[in-house]
Amino acid sequence: MVKRTYEHRRGFALVAVIWVVGFLTMVLTVTLLFVNKEAESVIESEHSFRAWQLAHSGLSLGAHVDVKRDDNVLNHRPDDLDEEYSVRISSEDARINLNHVIASDDKAFLRNLFNLWLEDNGVANELTDAMVDWVDADDLLSLNGAENDWYRNNGFENRPFNRQFFSLDEVRLVKGFNLITERVPNWRDWFTVHSRGAIDIHEAEPNVLSVAAETELSNAEIFSTNVRGEDGIIGTSDDRKYDDLDDALAALKSSGLNEDAVISRFVLRGDTARIESTGRSGVYSTKISAVIRRLSRGSRLLLYEETNLTSE
Repeated sequence: MVKRTYEHRRGFALVAVIWVVGFLTMVLTVTLLFVNKEAESVIESEHSFRAWQLAHSGLSLGAHVDVKRDDNVLNHRPDDLDEEYSVRISSEDARINLNHVIASDDKAFLRNLFNLWLEDNGVANELTDAMVDWVDADDLLSLNGAENDWYRNNGFENRPFNRQFFSLDEVRLVKGFNLITERVPNWRDWFTVHSRGAIDIHEAEPNVLSVAAETELSNAEIFSTNVRGEDGIIGTSDDRKYDDLDDALAALKSSGLNEDAVISRFVLRGDTARIESTGRSGVYSTKISAVIRRLSRGSRLLLYEETNLTSE
């Protein structure tokens, strides 16, 4: 009887020891997992912050008045570190400033552009008038436009804003503009609200040049190719630079049917730059988009947007 009790206690003790060992193992495993998770979080934070630092370093260089677009300093990738930054500088004046076009009462420009995209002159007229009604300060309805009554009847009590566009996000709110967003996914690449107004004739893409100069796209493509020089890159030493706007328009073979309006749409050189700086550390990256205006004394920041990304 005593022997059975001893064996029973011994078995119970063994079970208890196994249970304690199992419990301690579980606790240790959970602790290690927690520590590992914390370590990974710290590493992720370090890489994310480093990517942000690199993006800002690139932005600072890109904004410097003495740094040119083809400067090697705008691209940096050390051999011994898994990190880099790259900077792209373009002209914001190469885009169509919607506020400037509307303020200039250049409806023909907008109609031509919308008709090109929508292939419907009637709809292009309606959208053009709706854009004007959105911006003007009164409640007078344009021939084909939309004022308070239309927006109110469609559930929008606070529209139109009756002021200039502050951002391209607001453009999407205009009656009928959903047709553009559906038909032209990259419509934002055409427009700006941050430039001085007139389009930089050297920097603009052929599609913008074609509409603004009222010329064939093929003429605009030839012009753009000649301006960019042998390397095909704008903003480098071999670019062709016109000193007279009339000469540039002649090279574009502008139709001349709307000469005064066409001339007013262009400028030889703009002073507003878009800088896109991307910093990467490991799989983490930060992209900063900024628009600056270069002044005689420093620069003025007009837009700042920051996006954090990861490749995994």
